[in-house]
Amino acid sequence: MPKSTQECIREMAIRGCSQRKIASALGVSRNTVAKYASASLSPEPPVKRARESPTMEPYADLVRGWLASDLAALCLVKPDFRF
Repeated sequence: MPKSTQECIREMAIRGCSQRKIASALGVSRNTVAKYASASLSPEPPVKRARESPTMEPYADLVRGWLASDLAALCLVKPDFRF
């Protein structure tokens, strides 16, 4: 639905027009009028919940150990390796 129609619905509702009258004037259903007449002009964005615990956290030390051992092995194989 175009924003202009939504705004017209809100304006007419604020002026006190009935939902039937608004629906008839704009050529939309009464259900649509009810939906947009009661809708907030600027809805609040959804709130993101923080994860309760990161998925990898229980394995972080294990992965760090693997990376450290791989780096040590790479330095043994290629002594001139620079990172």
